[in-house]
Amino acid sequence: MKKLPQKRALSAAILSVLVAAIALPLALRAEDARPQITVQRNVMVPMRDGVRLATDIYRPAGDGKYPVMLKRTPYMKSRAGGSALAAEGWVVALQDCRGRFDSEGEFSPMKNEGPDGYDAVEWLAAQPWSDGKVFMSGESYDAVTQVQAAMANPPHLTAVAMAVAPTVHPELTFFPGGQARLEMVQTWMALMALSSRRVLNREVGMAEWMQVTRGVRPLDLLAPGGLQREGERLAAEWRKRLPLRDPGPLRVGGRSYIETVGLMMDTWYHPELWDAYSAIRNADKFNVPCLIFAGTFDIFGQEDIELWRAIRERGGPKARENTYLILGPFRHGGAPCGDLPTPDPWKIMADSSKLWRERWTTGRPNEVDKWPKLRLIIGGTDREMQTDSWPPVGAKPSKLYLTEDGLSPDAQKSDEMSRSFVYDPSDPCPTLGGCTLTIDNGMRNHARLVNRPDVLVFDGPPLERDMIVAGRVKARLFIKTDAPDTDFTAMLLDVYPAEAGKEAYRGNVCDGVTMLRFRKGLGREDFVKPGEIVEIEIDLWSAAHCFKKGHRLAVHLSSSNFPRFARNLNTSERCGFGSAARKAVNTVFFDKTRPSAIEFSVVD
Repeated sequence: MKKLPQKRALSAAILSVLVAAIALPLALRAEDARPQITVQRNVMVPMRDGVRLATDIYRPAGDGKYPVMLKRTPYMKSRAGGSALAAEGWVVALQDCRGRFDSEGEFSPMKNEGPDGYDAVEWLAAQPWSDGKVFMSGESYDAVTQVQAAMANPPHLTAVAMAVAPTVHPELTFFPGGQARLEMVQTWMALMALSSRRVLNREVGMAEWMQVTRGVRPLDLLAPGGLQREGERLAAEWRKRLPLRDPGPLRVGGRSYIETVGLMMDTWYHPELWDAYSAIRNADKFNVPCLIFAGTFDIFGQEDIELWRAIRERGGPKARENTYLILGPFRHGGAPCGDLPTPDPWKIMADSSKLWRERWTTGRPNEVDKWPKLRLIIGGTDREMQTDSWPPVGAKPSKLYLTEDGLSPDAQKSDEMSRSFVYDPSDPCPTLGGCTLTIDNGMRNHARLVNRPDVLVFDGPPLERDMIVAGRVKARLFIKTDAPDTDFTAMLLDVYPAEAGKEAYRGNVCDGVTMLRFRKGLGREDFVKPGEIVEIEIDLWSAAHCFKKGHRLAVHLSSSNFPRFARNLNTSERCGFGSAARKAVNTVFFDKTRPSAIEFSVVD
């Protein structure tokens, strides 16, 4: 590699350590080629604009034509390994996404995955060892590449199996309830920047590196888990900075990484910027069988449910008739799901994917043809349900009202009932579990938050029998604030019976937020007058949970859940540009004319 001037590059010794830190932990997981297969590494596959994408190809030794399994990833293709599947009679193609590791071009999240996926599928289908059937598989961003490729509809794409997939829908992926998903977006982007081609190609000057990374040493990255740990630390510092448009550690990634921050901030006012990439909005473009694996504690759980519904309603005939969802109490990354015991989601997915691959590449019927459209695994129990709708068939709408005594099936009959609290952006209510990416996720104990003055607690009575809540959960609140803008958050919890001498365990089931100025939707800014009472809806996404006999349902209300969501600064400054904050006095009403409530569906 050509040596760059000192002012533009890390020293060769430090760079070698940095590259090793990024590559080694992943490379150690790569599988060695087995004798009965042939491996070609870094085959440069041309895209329509001339950019070439590095692809490792594992295939059975000898002549013959085989179906192809394609995985496109930004996380280093060599970590995935393809030997085992190739030994079973598949060609496995592992491809670095544009601008990542050995591939050419610039990495712009989401934007090139449709055309690049189309071109990769068609190139593979045309090779002499291919039988023309290409199947895609993967999770998280590796599932984004499937979603976008399926929307591009390459002729030789046979089926997809996507796990915990972002659908690139701004109201769900980036800004649910109008507020930014700070922890998820910033942490992921920081990790991407630290492993960017600009870093790997020695284009980061030492002064810039030390300034942007706040003193991170390449040796820190070399330690086991170092890249993940330092990326998360940088993101934790970054999320405290204002304004939110500050690109922070993304500077080491280069122009496309910095532009991504600006694009995210612009989404508040222009969600249409993502129209071409939103799988839910473009569900009519899907026309291949789709297997979707989702978790109610996953960062993309609700949008995966909505994608499944949208494809079954509006997709092409092959997609409408052959799209399946496996849904359970899973987090992003597997099991366990916080404190909640769960089956191993990746085993479930592996077993299902094997049958799925065989069904759509051989064309021969198998167990897949007998699957329910939705296989539902209920959290808090070992029960499963088979259904074809969400909420499940037979689920009954239910509602619990907020009252001065807690939660009740009957609305408050008194006049002028309310509770107020002060929300201070400098001391936000901390995130404990839930749908997060790298901080503690899944179900966690919220008992220590009940005494915070900015958390309103409403407990229901002990249940007389088990109750299964399955479906979308929403809070409808009547509120007011003395600030130009603020947030309201809501959480549904499972409160366990208290043990002697201990506080009752309060486990989060689902939660959500509403940013007042965007309560009518992104791009539709509408400020509330100070003191004006308005009705709002908070979407808590979906639950699939069994509340056991003797447990209580509870609702916690606040105005922050940080860093899962960005802090509302309680001002009228343009989102993303604000740097000054103020306190807000926020009020929730629950009386006979303003009956605030939590709404959900119950399965008998």
